[in-house]
Formats: sequence, structure tokens, C-alpha cells
Amino acid sequence: MKLVVVRLLVFLSLVFIVTSCQDKEAEKLRTKVNEKLELTSDDNVKLTSVTAEQYKDVELQYNQDYVSTLQDILDNSFEKQLEQFEDKELGLLSYFSNMFKYIIKNNQEWEDMWSVKSNKYFNSLEVEQEINTLNQKYLTDIKNIRSRFKQNANLPTLNKIELQNVETSLYDMGKYSRNNIIIEVGTTIFEWLLGIFIVWLIIGLIGICIHDLGWVMDLIVTVIVIILSIILTSRNDNKLLNSIREQHQEKYNVDIHSIHENLDQNTIHFYEVH
Repeated sequence: MKLVVVRLLVFLSLVFIVTSCQDKEAEKLRTKVNEKLELTSDDNVKLTSVTAEQYKDVELQYNQDYVSTLQDILDNSFEKQLEQFEDKELGLLSYFSNMFKYIIKNNQEWEDMWSVKSNKYFNSLEVEQEINTLNQKYLTDIKNIRSRFKQNANLPTLNKIELQNVETSLYDMGKYSRNNIIIEVGTTIFEWLLGIFIVWLIIGLIGICIHDLGWVMDLIVTVIVIILSIILTSRNDNKLLNSIREQHQEKYNVDIHSIHENLDQNTIHFYEVH
């Protein structure tokens, strides 16, 4: 009986301790949520040093996110353009189309065509537009947070970023298309010679009539030629893409540190004054 009573008391004590801990954790969580709601509330904010510090910290994080995204746009813009060029001009349909145009066009027509496409795929206007979209989003975020802190608040100034336009030559497209023609002709000849070799191997060494295993021979030759063609065209694609990359060793010259510093100074000044 005593043992039962002791166990009951221990059980009740554990329940009390666990409940107490849960209440404390729940209270902490509720406090954090209330603080967040106070920060994002649309109600008029009572201006205190603590409130200003909270808003300033949030805005400084906005600044950090903005410059990080801006840096990412600048660093990856060329690879995105190159990927778009690869999808549109090195695909299966373009593969045969470019070979056909290489044969029928004269040198001047060929160069003019790729000069136009170079301006289409590799220009700074699209990057500048992406940056303008980022700027509008950033200013909208800043306007939202400052309007909750103070009505008709001034916004930071974002200077227009004008990027230097790096000319990209697609002159190597001629060599690329010529190589693809050589690959197609070469693999066709190789397929024919390989077929003769396999016929000789089956009849001469194994002694089986080719009529009995004709479909096997065709399958083997086809698979080998397809694999060889994929390897050669893939190497040709990579050689072209790398030649274009070599023209873009330098990234856009934008002083990200200075932009970040100016935004942070504007944020600190705004909340210190108000």
C-alpha cells in the first residue's frame, strides 16, 4: 500500500513539473509572437528607443537581403544568358538547322545572323531590368515597414545601375557547325564500315548466316553510333560554350559594398532622428 502511495505521489509530482515547464515554454513562445505582432501591426506605434531598435534591425536585414540578391544577379547573369543561348541554339532542331544554314549562307550572311543573335542573348538590358525589379521590391518593403513606424516617411534613394555592355562574339559558331557536319558525315561512314566489319566477324569467325542475326547486327551498330555521336557532339557543344565564357572573364563592375554601406547609414539615420 505504501509503495502504491509513493508511486502515486511521484507521478503527480512529475505531471506538475512537466506542466509547469510547458507553461513556461508556452509563455515564452506567446511573448515572442506578441512581439512579432507588435512589430508588424498596422496600429499606430508608440515611439520608444526599443521600438525604433526593433524596426531598425528588421530594415538592416532588408538591406542585407537586397545587396545579397543584387550580387547574385550580377554574378550569375552571364551564365543565365549562356544557358538561354544553349537551350535555344544548341538544341536538337537548331543542331540540324544551323548545319543547313552554314551550307546555304555566304560568309557575310552567316556573320550578320550571329551578330544579331549575339545582341539578342548577351546584353546588359535584361540584367538592368532584373535589377530594377529588385529595386522596386526593396523600396516597397522599406515603405511598408517605415509607414508602420511613421506616416509619410522618406525612402532611401537607389541610384540607377548602368552596366557596361560586353560585346560577345559568336564567330566560333561557324567552326561549331562545320564540326557537326563532320561528325554527321563521319559517323555515317563509321556506321557503314562497322556494319561491314561485324558481318565479316559473324560470317568469318563464328560461321553463322548473317540473315539469322541481321537484327542483332543492326541494333549493335545503331547503339554504338548513337553513343559515339552523343559523345562527339557534347564535346563540340562544350568547346563552343567555353570559348564564349573566355570572353567574359571580368564581372560587372558595381561597388556592392558602397551600396550596402549607404543603405545602412540611411536606415540608422532614419530611426535615430525619429
